[in-house]
Amino acid sequence: MTLFALTVVLMFILVSNQLVGYLNRAASGRIPGILVMQILCLEMPNLLTLLLPLGFYVSVMLAYGRLYSENEMLVFQACGFSTARILSYTLVMATIVSMIVAAMVYINPSIAGERAKLLQTSGMKAFIQMLAPQRFQVLPKQQVLYIDKINRAHTKAEGLFLAQRNANPGPNQPWQWQVVAAHDLVFAKKGGPQDQIQMHNGRVYRMTPGSLQAQYGTFEQAYVTVPKPELQTQNDLRTLPFVNLWQEHKTNPAMDAELQWRLSIILMSLVLGVVAVPMSRVSPRSGRYAKILPAILVFLIYTNILFVWREKLAWGAWSTHANMLYVHLGVLLFGLILIYWQKRRLS
Repeated sequence: MTLFALTVVLMFILVSNQLVGYLNRAASGRIPGILVMQILCLEMPNLLTLLLPLGFYVSVMLAYGRLYSENEMLVFQACGFSTARILSYTLVMATIVSMIVAAMVYINPSIAGERAKLLQTSGMKAFIQMLAPQRFQVLPKQQVLYIDKINRAHTKAEGLFLAQRNANPGPNQPWQWQVVAAHDLVFAKKGGPQDQIQMHNGRVYRMTPGSLQAQYGTFEQAYVTVPKPELQTQNDLRTLPFVNLWQEHKTNPAMDAELQWRLSIILMSLVLGVVAVPMSRVSPRSGRYAKILPAILVFLIYTNILFVWREKLAWGAWSTHANMLYVHLGVLLFGLILIYWQKRRLS
């Protein structure tokens, strides 16, 4: 119950932070606003893989800390419950949590792939949501768009300015610009699956920079095909399955770092379970929360070393022999030293 409650609270905090970031990106026009909640939901499983080890670690600290503060653990030990037996029970629970994390790590690449596909969504709905009035926006195919006003439903707009440069001029032909200015426009479909913009009462200019010659024309009604919103997304290694990472990790430092990171998340619950047993020991006068702050500090140091280690491996700054397993063994050794030190002090 403590693990569930802590995981929910931590998930709420991280999701709120992620939501603010996605809303800022949507407000600046980098992602469609209609996709924010869907992207956030697809981001939650990846966050949960790191929150479950942390939630388990803190829940063990709270549960055992309560037993120590109320002298129940002393009674257990007087009845024959040794530290090794308590550790074995903790590792059983840690193994269950690690198996859940491993299952999520296995399915996360497919979820991340769906997230990447969602970010590449094209069509009228996504394009319209990215439009912002009174702002010049750079579109694909060397286009620049400006609209003066747009209604709340994003179905009609006024004051269109669209400039486009020809993409493939001849070897001896200079660059040419086409500028379209329209009084108003409507976002609609016209015969077929392609989304289009219907413009009214406009003018068309074709000109070559540096030349005094230009072509000019007017129209009462015209259609322009909506370009695909090619959103800027990084090459996310989280979308690669475990098998692909295993096949390429020896030759690709970035894939090797991602593979080691996924395995580290799985091992994290087991290592933290060993550390939580000695750190949860508190005196009745101190209270059950006396060791929470040092425990959180240990977790932050542990995870930050893993983060830095992953980045160094991904950049190729360290050789592939610098395995993250050394970090886990170091933290595990720290937990065993604490157990030995407490056992010797109490003996």
